[in-house]
Amino acid sequence: MKADDPEFSAGPDFKRDMVNVCVGIMLQTFLVVLPTYIVIREEQSMSVPSYC
Repeated sequence: MKADDPEFSAGPDFKRDMVNVCVGIMLQTFLVVLPTYIVIREEQSMSVPSYC
């Protein structure tokens, strides 16, 4: 990249970007895991007798 544009420089906000990436990964994982957990929990409650 430097060969094409000698004035090119890396972004100064690397730490902030990495925090945003980590937060985004956690939130995306939460959006997948939460509905899965709810469905599994409901299926288990239907299969377990109420007196247990």
